[in-house]
Amino acid sequence: MARRSAAATDMIEHAVAVEPLPPPSYLTGEEAGDWRALVGVARLAADQAPLLAALVQAMSRSRRLAAALAAMGDKSLTGTTKAASEVRPFHEKFGDVLPD
Repeated sequence: MARRSAAATDMIEHAVAVEPLPPPSYLTGEEAGDWRALVGVARLAADQAPLLAALVQAMSRSRRLAAALAAMGDKSLTGTTKAASEVRPFHEKFGDVLPD
């Protein structure tokens, strides 16, 4: 077994167990789950909570956007069918952020 250095031994005495930050009440269940997964990996200070909340909200939005794109499948965006006319507004709104 490896020996602890004197510095490591001193730090153990001063280490404080920190409870993970609870998710804010305004997050959805999905977002709160992402929050818990991220907070469980790294201990974050309370001043980092707004940034983490924005991150998990963006993760949730990106999953919803990906699901909407997948649901579009191979529907025509230029056709004159009812399906194409339903999909076209979505594509026009998000077309600039979609990969080629």
